[in-house]
This record gives sequence, C-alpha cells and structure tokens, in this order.
Amino acid sequence: MFPLSLPGMCFSPYPLPSCRKVTGTEPTQEEEELQRLEWGAGEAQQGATGDSDMAEEQTDPTYFIHMEDDIEICSRFLVGKCPQGSLCPRHHAMLPYTWQLKVASTGTWYTVGGWAQEALERLFCDPARTQVKCVHQGKKFTVDFTTMGVDHSPIFSRARRLSTSTSPSVPFHTSYRYYYEEKDSHWVEYGPNFVQSIEEGLREGFHDVLCSSFQFRYVLHLSKSYQENLQTATRRRMRARPLFRSPLEMMADLWTLRSAGSCCAAPTPNPPPYPKIWLMDNVSPLPAFDPVPLRCEDGEFPRVYRCFHKTMRETEYVVLEISRIQNYFQWEKYARKRDHMARSCSEAERASLERHLFHGTDHSLVEAICKQNFDARVCGKHATSYGQGSYFSTNASYSHKYSSPNSSGQHFMFLAKVLVGRPALGKTALRRPPPLFPEDPASPLYDSCVSKTNRPDIFVVFDNDQSYPYFLIKYQKIPEVVAVD
Repeated sequence: MFPLSLPGMCFSPYPLPSCRKVTGTEPTQEEEELQRLEWGAGEAQQGATGDSDMAEEQTDPTYFIHMEDDIEICSRFLVGKCPQGSLCPRHHAMLPYTWQLKVASTGTWYTVGGWAQEALERLFCDPARTQVKCVHQGKKFTVDFTTMGVDHSPIFSRARRLSTSTSPSVPFHTSYRYYYEEKDSHWVEYGPNFVQSIEEGLREGFHDVLCSSFQFRYVLHLSKSYQENLQTATRRRMRARPLFRSPLEMMADLWTLRSAGSCCAAPTPNPPPYPKIWLMDNVSPLPAFDPVPLRCEDGEFPRVYRCFHKTMRETEYVVLEISRIQNYFQWEKYARKRDHMARSCSEAERASLERHLFHGTDHSLVEAICKQNFDARVCGKHATSYGQGSYFSTNASYSHKYSSPNSSGQHFMFLAKVLVGRPALGKTALRRPPPLFPEDPASPLYDSCVSKTNRPDIFVVFDNDQSYPYFLIKYQKIPEVVAVD
C-alpha cells in the first residue's frame, strides 16, 4: 500500500505468467496499519475501554488496597471515573491485577514491586506453570500457583492475586482461558462450546457440568478441576488462567498509567523523502543512523508489539524496548528501489510488494545492520535452504532461533521492511531470484524467493536495497526467579 500515486505506470513489456506460483503473500492488518502510520495517514482508533458513561474524570490519584479477601479492583478507577474516591469499597490499584504476599507475623499484605507485578502475572497466565521462585531481601522462596501457598519463606505465609470483575460490561474486566492437560505439561485450550458450559456452570455454582464433542461425552468436575471421558473413563486435569494483558498495550486507556504529556517534538513533513513520522533534528551532517525509542503511546508501538507476540508468548518473553531506526542514506536507497519496483507491478501486485518481516541476529551485529543494512553477501551463517540471500520471516518465533542473547540475557530482533514483490519458490543454490521466463536469456527476474508456494513464512531477498531495518526490538526471557522487593 502506497500513499503516493504513481503516474505513468510503466509495466514490463513481457506478458506476466498466466498465474501466480506463490499465493498468500498479502500483508497482515498490522502491517497495513504500520504503512499508513509511516506516511501520516492518521491513527487507527485505540481500543475502547467499554466505559460509555459521562462521568467526570477523577482527580484523586490515591491508591489503596483493602486487607480483606474477595474484593475486586475498581474498574472505574482504572479509567479515571470512580465517583467514590477514598470511600470506594473496591481496591484502587494501578493495574487490573495486583499480586500481594501475606506477612506471617502481622497478617498484613505486602504489595510486590512494579516489575514483579508484571513478571508474576505473565508467569501465572501460562497454564503449564504451577509455581514460581521468588527472592526477597536475598532470601529465596516458592509460590504455588494452585494453592497460593508460600514455601521456604521466614517472612511470608501465602500469596493472593487481586483482579477486576469478570463481567464483560466493565472496563478492563478479567477474561479467563480454560485448559485441559493433553499430556504431561502440555495444556490445550477448550473450544467455545466447552467454555460456554464451564462459565455457565461457574456462574450457577455447579460442581459438575456435562459436555459433548463429536466423538465423546464428558463430565467436567469444576470443583475438583478434572474432566472425565464417560466412554473411556480417561481423566485429565483442568486449569483456568487469566488472559495476559500487557501494561504497555493498556497504557493508552489506563488512567493510572496515562502519560502526563508528550516528551517528543512533533514530527515535521520535511524533507519529503523521509516518512512523516520520523523525527528530524535538522542536524548537519546527518548521523549514520539514529535509533528513536518508541513511546508506549506511539501508534507504531502496539502494532509492532502485536506482530512480535503473535508467535512469541507473552507468558515467556517480555519486550524491553522498540526503536525506530532512522538511517537516512539507507532509507533513500530503499525508497528508490520501492518506487522502481512499483512501476513494474500490476495494481494487485503492488498491494503485496512490501512486507514487514522479522530478522533475528546476533547481538554483536545489530549496530552494523543499523548502519549498513542487511547484507546478502555474508549469508550462509545460519541458513541457505531457499537461496543465498538475506532471510526474513513472518513469524518472530522462527527469527528468534537466530537471535543469540548478550551477557545480560537480552535478545535483539528486527522488524524490517522487505520488498518481496513477485516471489518464486527458493532453492539452495540460488544466488539471485530465477527468471520469470526461463527460455528468454533477457527475461526479468522474480523479486524474491520463498519457503513454500502457499502462505510462505520465509522470504529471501538478494539485493541490499530491497530491505530496510525499520524497527529494532529488544526483549528477554522472563527470569526464572522474580525479585519481589
């Protein structure tokens, strides 16, 4: 998708092949939104909080947690519209969830530190996790996610997780996912029919509910957390865990996290060759490259975040920073190549000309890529299955295999702009894409190579100006031991 019209479209003098050999290369919704943002086509609407009343925004930012159990977090406070203030019978917390530890000697509840809140929530939302190791003042202990008991701690006796209401009518309500254990530590999410029966049973206070699949009938023992196949008598454990919601994605709508103001200057439209969202400092000479960290409220941030976490589980990995790489020289090369390729494409082909694809790399190569772009000439370090070029993937989980961490455990991955154009099925020996018409020695070439002919997940380009390292994602695995100080 391109915002600029291309007058005088110059199509290839060769008739195109009667059918495309590769299908399913269209950009995803997130990719299309990123392209619109690049050219200042306007922000997509942020997700609504669900709070449609006309109540005035609250001015009291006081947080408080009641000591009693079975009290919900106030959803109206989260969106800045609690009329009761300090008299509210619900918790006034910063997030839709809060983790606390009970001090054995006093019976009071200790709220864990900021990062520990998110780390515990991410781990708890993974159905395969039954416990987590924590450390407080240098002393390690274990929290059991099933019983919420605390073991091996001289200070704490138990844990609790506070949350918002499960009612879909309130903003930031808690949504649960329900799983059964197919085999050891492999949990499978129930389908919608089973979920409906489970939630109806929980609302009505039933201990058991009956459900049927195409082949079998089951009784789901809600109070004892296991399912039983009535034909085979097979029993499997059941588990409910909340759906994780990152504070980074909620920030735009959470009154408790909303930024007080912008810390970045408004982007300027000049010089025209650069995307409108780039921050231009009018520095002369221009730097080799300028990494611009994205703020959570920037339109690009949630799109890149969602693209990354489509295949990288939020309960296992956490994004630390997303930066936009502004390399003026490399961008000009890329933009010229994009215009040139667009002129030889049909209208339908132009819609799939550019993709946003992942590229994982060693941490030691990040700066070189930001300065010099991806270099197909040094391919072969990891893979050449589909040609001897630069490799990109639609899945962050694939690119993660090639993203080795630094000494601090941080990984780096690019979400690059890639001109895939007309792709062909790749082969190991290829040093450039194959010709469109093999019988003609002067035939134009395909633009890239792919891993398969239907919905390919790997793309290979051979020219340096067909890719651009647009976003750099810094992330890490959630630590096995959570510091709750």
